[in-house]
Amino acid sequence: ALRRTLDYATHVADFERVGAVVYTGNIASQHMLERNGFLREGTLRHYMRQAEKAHDVYMYSYIHERQDHE
Repeated sequence: ALRRTLDYATHVADFERVGAVVYTGNIASQHMLERNGFLREGTLRHYMRQAEKAHDVYMYSYIHERQDHE
């Protein structure tokens, strides 16, 4: 599903950048993003709230390098 979403975002919608936010404890999602070309950019401290508690998250990005057609 992620691969198809990235294909649509980068080839149909012409996005250059796709971002993802993941809880620091969600190792499986971090690995899935990394396997699909996302890079971790940093930590957003107390960025998400769940059950009245603030949580840190990692910010990931996927950058699509556009091919210029001259």
